Amino acid sequence: MHKESGRAAMRIGNKPGIRHLAISLMAVVLVSACGGGGGGASGSSTAQGNTAPVANAGSTQNIPVTSTVNLDGSASHDANADALTYKWTIISKPAGSVAALSSTSAMQPTFVADKLGAYVIELVVNDGKVGSPPATVSIVSGWPATGMTKLDAAGLPLAGTATTWSCVRDNATKLVWEVKTSDGGLHDKNKTYTNYDNALLAQKGDFSLTAPTKPSQAEIDAPTNAAGFVNAVNAAGLCGSNDWRLPSYAELDTLYYVEPNFCSTLSAAALSVCFSAPQTLYINTAYFPDSAGATFSLIFWSSSADPVYTQLGTFKAFDSAWQSGTNHDPRGTPWRVRLVRSTP
Repeated sequence: MHKESGRAAMRIGNKPGIRHLAISLMAVVLVSACGGGGGGASGSSTAQGNTAPVANAGSTQNIPVTSTVNLDGSASHDANADALTYKWTIISKPAGSVAALSSTSAMQPTFVADKLGAYVIELVVNDGKVGSPPATVSIVSGWPATGMTKLDAAGLPLAGTATTWSCVRDNATKLVWEVKTSDGGLHDKNKTYTNYDNALLAQKGDFSLTAPTKPSQAEIDAPTNAAGFVNAVNAAGLCGSNDWRLPSYAELDTLYYVEPNFCSTLSAAALSVCFSAPQTLYINTAYFPDSAGATFSLIFWSSSADPVYTQLGTFKAFDSAWQSGTNHDPRGTPWRVRLVRSTP
């Protein structure tokens, strides 16, 4: 029985068609055992041959505060010429900034540098297979070009790099401004003044507005009153001139730098949050260093009376978000004074 089975197997194996099929099956087994297979080899080769793309976030930019920043990732590239996708992230920004990218996936997104200071932006590009190492770019936001000139004690112009100066000329408005000092002298930045200027008007009163009284000439001429301070500065001939005066509300406004997201644009519900948040100074500290690091007391009297309550004086605040309407106070309130003079 066993011999007959063996002979039967031999007869089958000797048939040409069956023999070719057996050889083919053996070839498949051998190829599989060796890890072969055309499709698998091709996929591995493609993965191994891909080069990671290179991100380029552009060059460092120095721009005026509140400017729109244009980012540019177009110099990013891929050695395999694959199409790229972009991922931008703001990884650091100045305290209080609410800057946000117009798009995180565009090649050239934008954002508004709403605060003074440095912004660091990161870019990663992807070729569809792998992401690039991150690239960063720094954006430095500073005060805008002001067209101002520093003046010495005689009123003569100085180089912009001068480290000491007495006055500043605004070349656009032609106004010349007093610069405060920290020496305890006549122009010391910490001195404050009342603001009586007419002995014939009832200027002494508070917000109750009941029975205001007239200031005396002695109160007007006092060295702790704005008018008395004007007299003292003119007698000393600051920057070679004796026509210094208290600026009008509109003139003070020319020193006032407005941020795009100031509080007066917010809803009533958001105002309390905005007023309690730290605010960027609204005066150019490169020319008026006395304002750097000042607190809530950085308020300056103007010469303008309140348009409704004439016994009240008006002021501008350079360290808060009071930028709408007219700010007023009783004239007996001690606030700072920055004098001005007009030039041709």
